[in-house]
Amino acid sequence: MLAIDASDIVFDLGDRRVLDHAKLQAEPGEIICIWGPSGGGKSTFLRVLGGIEKPSLGSVRFFGRECDMAKPSPLDEARDEVGFVFQNSALIFNMTIFDNILLPLKFRRDKLRSHRRVHRLLTVSLRDLPLMLWDRHGGDRDLRERVDRAMQNMLVYDLKGKFPHEISLGMQKRAAVARAMALNPKVLLLDEPTGGLDPLSRQSFLALVSNLNKLRNVTIVLVTHELDLPQALGAKVSVMHDGALTEPVPFDRLRDSDVPFVRELFLAEKRPEDGEMLTDERIFERLSGPQAAPKE
Repeated sequence: MLAIDASDIVFDLGDRRVLDHAKLQAEPGEIICIWGPSGGGKSTFLRVLGGIEKPSLGSVRFFGRECDMAKPSPLDEARDEVGFVFQNSALIFNMTIFDNILLPLKFRRDKLRSHRRVHRLLTVSLRDLPLMLWDRHGGDRDLRERVDRAMQNMLVYDLKGKFPHEISLGMQKRAAVARAMALNPKVLLLDEPTGGLDPLSRQSFLALVSNLNKLRNVTIVLVTHELDLPQALGAKVSVMHDGALTEPVPFDRLRDSDVPFVRELFLAEKRPEDGEMLTDERIFERLSGPQAAPKE
């Protein structure tokens, strides 16, 4: 069964068609990078997957369950399978990192408890059991333990008492992933997760994301315009072009593609002066400037 099956997604913004019958399928445990130039509709497609934007046409299924875009249910099981990390991390500035991660857990618990009154009037079935068990065991202690585990997995546990403005951008992004993963999603969506990070922070962040994928078998879809990111994660790549997505393929196959717009994107990512890819090492060279000649 597919983890993600997004079919014929159309998104119109006024007279402009941002997404034009975009499609994406992902198997459980896959990592897929949606790659392409800025302003091409990548983030819009990700927000449609996450239920943040409503498409003009199309359908989205998670593990075979369709999300009703027109009438989202407050107990939409399909959406509860999905964690979303915004490009700017979207941490609440006047709450500690711990409380930022705890907040969605408390919201989900309270939402389920409010609906339990309705379930009491129904005959108990297998479908009701998860709701009842959550109500019984979803106390504050349980939630706090889940927050601690999520913070430990992303190596931000020591920052639990800090506020967002007191930590670095890289740590904010880690905390945002921890907040999403505390909900135990099967699918994780990340919008430009390495934007603004220095090479070392970027490398450590990607290593943690890769580790989450391996340990939790979480399906990951991320948006990027950085060419080397799919290589770092061993991800498949789907290219956004004219509002549509190409079929996800391994990076090597994409690099050898004869499709004209794909070749143009690869050429655009090369340095005009020497044709080399801008690797982390090359970035460090640019930041540090010319090195002094060694003394004899």
